[in-house]
Amino acid sequence: MAGSAVAPTSLVEITVSCRNLRDTDVFSKSDPICVVFYQPFGSTQWAELKRTECIDNTLNPDFATKIPITYHFEEQQHLKFQFYDIDSNSPSLDNHDFLGEYECTLAQLVSSRSVHKPLVNKDYYGDNGSVIIVTEELSSCKEEMTVQFVGKHLENKSWFSSLNPFLEFYKANEDGTFTLVHRTENARSTQAPYWKPFAIPLRTFCSGDHDRNIKVNCRDFKANGNHKLIGTFYTTVRKLLDGPGASNNYWLINEERMRKKGNSYKNSGEISVNTAQVQQVYSFLDYIKGGMEINAFIGIDFTGRSHILEKKYKS
Repeated sequence: MAGSAVAPTSLVEITVSCRNLRDTDVFSKSDPICVVFYQPFGSTQWAELKRTECIDNTLNPDFATKIPITYHFEEQQHLKFQFYDIDSNSPSLDNHDFLGEYECTLAQLVSSRSVHKPLVNKDYYGDNGSVIIVTEELSSCKEEMTVQFVGKHLENKSWFSSLNPFLEFYKANEDGTFTLVHRTENARSTQAPYWKPFAIPLRTFCSGDHDRNIKVNCRDFKANGNHKLIGTFYTTVRKLLDGPGASNNYWLINEERMRKKGNSYKNSGEISVNTAQVQQVYSFLDYIKGGMEINAFIGIDFTGRSHILEKKYKS
């Protein structure tokens, strides 16, 4: 039937990192955030699409916030990635230090999959650092994982401070690199942390592949941004779903400590799975396709109108 063709689209997910950002703070490092802009179809004006989290005291941020966007194959979708040093709680970008930007099309990101480009700042002609953008097509997987981890006997290499450990999860890419997909909160002053359970879509966590390798770094949080690596372990979603037990007890291995201590090195602590489960997440459209019926009830509140009429008649 004429006019029934549907424009080809695909949902993609963008992950952003930076390296060697310009330091605009005097007594500490910059607190960077990424703000993504797009041009609505038929417009030349920029509109804000999404902001990542702000990461304190670092010039080499790996942002955990993902930018999902629908890729329209037949459109020129212009994107702009701007980076700011956050200096206050103000939502206005004018109140923060501009670090640099990178402008491109979504088609360029999709075709390259991974780009590493210098940042541009017309008001500063020195080195502004660079941006790394990884773009991946999202699978149609609608599963979501809820998982919780606990630790014990984490190695503290500092004599003067307690541990504030957190976990970072990276999924393996086809080219052998890893992309950050989640970061937990910091557990306070403990070598036996209990992190809060978190839920994450499997298409983000492992691209819907239960056997894709997941690298987990355990780090000790430092206020100056120099978080210390405690150790690393590897796992998969399929293995995590075995739940608590010997198969999901992981030794944290610190390669640098292993090289220094040789055969006397055992591990830098242990991380275990406390709970792990996967559930389907259905959209509103899924419920409609499944035969759900909707009854609509409409109510009109005349309270305000009655009050106006009452005042009118009294006057």
